[in-house]
Amino acid sequence: MVRKILSVVIPRFPDGTPSIPMEDFNQNEKFYRFSENFPVNPVKIENIKTGDIVFYENNFLVIFYEDFKTPYNYTLIGTINDTSNLKQVLKKNKIIVELYN
Repeated sequence: MVRKILSVVIPRFPDGTPSIPMEDFNQNEKFYRFSENFPVNPVKIENIKTGDIVFYENNFLVIFYEDFKTPYNYTLIGTINDTSNLKQVLKKNKIIVELYN
């Protein structure tokens, strides 16, 4: 699923390396809303974990920096392995994410 999404997202950027500015939301996540929809496969994820990287609906890229329970459906596309300082870094700072295939 990750490669499928990246193979559709990355070519939309002229230089082939998307730099995505992400905004804070709900004091537990960073998100970016794409202007177009992507092929996703949402499933019910009852427990979000710090470091989960998902698509919400079909055009929101989200990185979570806190654990919590959720009733929403997401397409899990990855996870950040070392989350020891993730909350401190993401909560206080604006971030730009670069995607590589």
